[in-house]
Amino acid sequence: MNLNKKQKRLVILLAVLLAYAVFDFVMNKDEYLEYYSKKKITAKAKSKKAGKKAPPALKKKSVRVEYTQNWGSDPFYEKIAYRKKRRAVRARKQVSLRLKAISYSGKSSVAMINNRVMMKGDVISGYRVVEIQPKSVILANGNERRVLHLK
Repeated sequence: MNLNKKQKRLVILLAVLLAYAVFDFVMNKDEYLEYYSKKKITAKAKSKKAGKKAPPALKKKSVRVEYTQNWGSDPFYEKIAYRKKRRAVRARKQVSLRLKAISYSGKSSVAMINNRVMMKGDVISGYRVVEIQPKSVILANGNERRVLHLK
């Protein structure tokens, strides 16, 4: 069989990859067997096979307890009660609408509100643009009306 230079390199590369895969399997055989057999191998069983004590990381400890012992508090843990409070505060906040610019020309007037170009009839944050005046914009949301003035 005659192989050109590229094919020879490819065969060598595949042989190296195969050798690495076999080496990795031999070194991590327990982990592979555990994963594919869906059978849990405990830390004690692993340590017996290795002939030494299980390292502290394999002992039964919750991750949160480890973080709180080392850092003082778990930086990734968010309390559920805090999350509920936060949502309630967001619901009470009034929507921030900021009028930045107006191009007034009768029926084809446009206004820039919160970096969005709006025309009469457009909706932004639940408010419909009712009227665009030379120095202000009138918005309506059901019965509520807001007037944004140009600064």
